[in-house]
Amino acid sequence: MRGTRLFVEVCGDASEPALLYLHGGPGFGCHEFILWQAGLLGGELRLIAFDQRGVLRSDPVGEDEQLTENVLVEDCEALRQALGVERWAVLGHSFGGRLALRYAERYPARVTCVLFECPGWDVEASERYRLPVLADLYDSLGETALARECRDLSARADMFAEGYRLDLLAGLDARGVAWYLADQGFLLAMKEAAPQLTSEDHTATAAMKLIDDPGGRESLLPMLSGLQMPALLIVGESDLVTSPGQISAFRGQVPNGRVEVFGHCGHFVQLEQADEYSALVTAFVLQNQDTSS
Repeated sequence: MRGTRLFVEVCGDASEPALLYLHGGPGFGCHEFILWQAGLLGGELRLIAFDQRGVLRSDPVGEDEQLTENVLVEDCEALRQALGVERWAVLGHSFGGRLALRYAERYPARVTCVLFECPGWDVEASERYRLPVLADLYDSLGETALARECRDLSARADMFAEGYRLDLLAGLDARGVAWYLADQGFLLAMKEAAPQLTSEDHTATAAMKLIDDPGGRESLLPMLSGLQMPALLIVGESDLVTSPGQISAFRGQVPNGRVEVFGHCGHFVQLEQADEYSALVTAFVLQNQDTSS
């Protein structure tokens, strides 16, 4: 499809309303979401999820191949056509929330409703929001130099002048993904759900292409006012990606928007409150399903 092969998972009956899930990262894959949510969402919806171009079980991207958010949006539309879906709901988590917004803005006639879970529509706003929190975490670990770097970067006028500082996140990821979670009791479940990567895995190549692309740091907040279909924003109370300003922008700009904040949840509401999450997503999609046919 469009010169590559994508790994796609489809769960649920073809007669049910279709829901496209767009994973985060970039480079996270749909493996975890399927493990946590397919059995819950697949009863009343036709859940469609895929590893984005170059990620995990999808084909690798070439060293000279261009990879941007717009390329991934066109992959979504090609997938819709290949599956014969007339219209579908679209759900994007984190980085996938950027793709969901771009897709809904570009192909509104194909979207019944759009859902976002902890999206990062404005990467700079997200970084300025979470870097001081990460600094506090580093301080608690005795890593005062890294804490100082986080605070200095958050105050810098051009925080991306030297590229995206992945190392400041990696220093905490090396200790696990605990900073993504409100309840550390889910840390083991998250680690166990992660696919086992081989040394030959190609995901990092695709992820770095997207991270290095200037378009990936473009603020998409101006696009929110163009959303005319029903839209749902799901955020965890302690999530560090969807900053308060981004939530306010959604509330103020999306005419048919609704915000649901999950208490005692971090970046992965889909895991920490799986049942409540699936019930909300299912109800929203069913309430706004395509009845034109």
